[in-house]
Amino acid sequence: MPRSYYGARLIRALYFDSTQFYFYADRNWEARFLVAADPKTRWSRYVLDFKLWQHAPRFEPGEQGFTEMDTRWAVEEGGILYVSHCHRTYASSSRGLNAYITAIDLKDYSIIWRSQPLVSNTRNFELRGDFIITGYGFTDEPDFLYVLDKATGEKVGRYPVKTGPDYVISRNDSLFVRTYDTDYIYAVEESD
Repeated sequence: MPRSYYGARLIRALYFDSTQFYFYADRNWEARFLVAADPKTRWSRYVLDFKLWQHAPRFEPGEQGFTEMDTRWAVEEGGILYVSHCHRTYASSSRGLNAYITAIDLKDYSIIWRSQPLVSNTRNFELRGDFIITGYGFTDEPDFLYVLDKATGEKVGRYPVKTGPDYVISRNDSLFVRTYDTDYIYAVEESD
């Protein structure tokens, strides 16, 4: 893939069996463009420009430079793109309007749902069955692992962690969560 896209530089790449994602930033390090490519041919399948999502809907005066949203992670499943956006400062800077996951229909690129704010500033999230597992936390803010309903984006579970969750990794019957200074291992029970 090219190292730049319309003047934006490549900052992150994710490789999945069915799709490769390339994130490009036009300023700072917050990703604006998301390019999805076929892993065999490397040809672009679609490109999304998140320019309208680069800033929180509202922010405190003087905080605009701190509240640029980063397109942090993306996963495609069943014709739906799940993508997370967040900024890396206090939630109060954007009046709590930060750290969302959005489900986008890849047939017409319409938004199916957008989660409540302050649920996902982890570096990644995991899709597991009918759920999305993610987390949110920041200095002097509550730190939680969240379980979202994949069909609606609604919170169906919230679990406190010692410090802000950084990575969430699902393997077999376990969920591994890395926070700022603690590792957690959760046993996962499948529901019928």
